[in-house]
Amino acid sequence: MSFESTTLGVLTAHAGLTALIAAADMHLGLSPQNAAVPYLNFFVVSTVPGTTTDNGQSGKARLDNYRIQVDVYCATAAESIAAAEQVRLALEANTGTQYFFEGMNDDFSDAPNSYGRQIDFSCWYQSNS
Repeated sequence: MSFESTTLGVLTAHAGLTALIAAADMHLGLSPQNAAVPYLNFFVVSTVPGTTTDNGQSGKARLDNYRIQVDVYCATAAESIAAAEQVRLALEANTGTQYFFEGMNDDFSDAPNSYGRQIDFSCWYQSNS
């Protein structure tokens, strides 16, 4: 399973988050153009190879550091704050892959009546490739 599908699975499985944003409205990369709020986008900002001596060349699983950004957009500022908090709860409570909160900011959208929050995480992910 890829890091991206693992992360999307963690987000779509969290009941507190899906109560605010439907799993079908959570997207890897950009959301569809003219998407209706609420919705969520996430993408990998960067990947840094792990510090193992061969980084997977021996066939052993490697450990890479991923930085991700999760953006939530909702109809009100209060809803976007609540959704962002649920994103944080979903990722930080995950017992498999560990996600580390790095910060949160207001995010702006060109769409009218849309309030956003940007949430940044770092994660060490063990890949089998």
